[in-house]
Amino acid sequence: MPCLIACSSVTIHEEFEDELNSAFPITQRVVGGFDTTPLTLAPLRSLVIARVNLPREEAFQLMLTGIHEWFPGVEEFEWTKMDNGRIVAGSVRVGNYKGSTMVEPIRFLRDGHFYVYQMDLHATTKFIPIREHMGIFTVESLSADKSLIVWRQYFDNTIPFTGKLIAWVMENQTAEPAFDQLVQVFGGERIEYW
Repeated sequence: MPCLIACSSVTIHEEFEDELNSAFPITQRVVGGFDTTPLTLAPLRSLVIARVNLPREEAFQLMLTGIHEWFPGVEEFEWTKMDNGRIVAGSVRVGNYKGSTMVEPIRFLRDGHFYVYQMDLHATTKFIPIREHMGIFTVESLSADKSLIVWRQYFDNTIPFTGKLIAWVMENQTAEPAFDQLVQVFGGERIEYW
């Protein structure tokens, strides 16, 4: 099975080097067979990777429905637009993040492997100076009890000349600390790749 993660061929932990180097390059617009182009033309601005001590199915459910268990400041989400109680493409995750409402429609879902979501920046009450946001969580099995999780975020900035700063905040002040908390709670390590 091809690796679903997108990353560069820079040196990383040796045990993951083959998987990561065989992955789609960062600029690739197709992730796990899903073409991101119809949802956003924004560039990839944030990519965080973690190895967790959980089987793939558990890790995937944690990324989809258990974000409040590891993401600092996130309270439990509610789901709307489900199909007979199942989360499907078109379902909407609505939750509280540091006192603001976050609204995130699920655009594509391959159960147990990856899902694509977008922040509905018109319905979200927290001001985030970005547009054309799209996030992708992919989960791959490394062994029976270990998984590789990759979180990509694509977006453009809405304030001129702030793209690098906003990307830095989204990755270094949000995504990386969240994955640090994830591995602290469930075991594993966040993988540095740049």
